[in-house]
Amino acid sequence: MKVVLEQDPVPIVKIIGARVKRALATPAVANIARELRGCFALASTTDPQSLTIHLDGETVRLCRGIDMLALIVIHLDFNSDSKPRIENLWRHPKFALKVAKLLEPEHVPWIDAARQFWQLAHDYPGLPGSMTLQCTDQDRTLTLYYDLEEPRAAATAQGPDPDNIEIHGTARVLSELFSGDKVLLEAAMKGDVRLFGNLKHAAALTSLTLQHLLGELNGPAAHKKQSNPVPQPAGPDHGHL
Repeated sequence: MKVVLEQDPVPIVKIIGARVKRALATPAVANIARELRGCFALASTTDPQSLTIHLDGETVRLCRGIDMLALIVIHLDFNSDSKPRIENLWRHPKFALKVAKLLEPEHVPWIDAARQFWQLAHDYPGLPGSMTLQCTDQDRTLTLYYDLEEPRAAATAQGPDPDNIEIHGTARVLSELFSGDKVLLEAAMKGDVRLFGNLKHAAALTSLTLQHLLGELNGPAAHKKQSNPVPQPAGPDHGHL
């Protein structure tokens, strides 16, 4: 199925559109979506954001606002996992159960999510030569290098590698971060992850996790066509964030 966004989509339309695309990559979810007809809406409980998702069996179309023909309206906080309130659920319980699948992409193990992200992002401007991930609840570590498999140069004998960034978080958080559900510095400010390394590398990774959230991370070929590099703050500051 195709996912089509409104012309000049607002950020929430891009974010939910990217989430729907990931969900449709699961054959069972795609089969459910092909059976659905009608539309439903999502409305934020914390701000004016809202959007409507239209389904016709072949295409999923997303646009801002709440369509008056929406069968159900899901009221939720887009920034938390709190339980949503579903308007008109009693009228369309089966429809609500099925469309919920479109908003819940299949969980990707954090190692797989990180490798897929790095495959797309590893040679964007401003990124470090390597990224080390420490999974705090599994006691596992993964290091991904510039050329995907091997260090670009021999490691220094002592002290932190200035061309490496280190991220600590739980398996769930790391999976969400590299699957397109979280933005790096926002996750760090909330205490979901801890960062160690160069601030310009953190800024570059933040930009790319934001692109991933918006469904705009298209791989190495895309950035080579761009004239403007990822913006970076000045200074070689190091430390944990």
